[in-house]
Amino acid sequence: MTTPLPMTRGRLLTLLLGVPVALALIGWTGLTEVAFAGLGSYPVGLSVPVEGSTVNLSAGSADVQVTQAAGDPPPPP
Repeated sequence: MTTPLPMTRGRLLTLLLGVPVALALIGWTGLTEVAFAGLGSYPVGLSVPVEGSTVNLSAGSADVQVTQAAGDPPPPP
């Protein structure tokens, strides 16, 4: 059987710095994967009649896509 390698200052320093860094990277990766798995998308269709030529739309921290409905526009009043 061979004798174990001595614990030198360099090896001890590498262990003291490397183990926490490796554990932090593993934890960060795990939390990132859980966060990506928790993302969701919920499509909502809403038809709103508009009078005039301008529309103001406000949505709090969300991605909003506004498209024109299919069909003919209503006749002007």
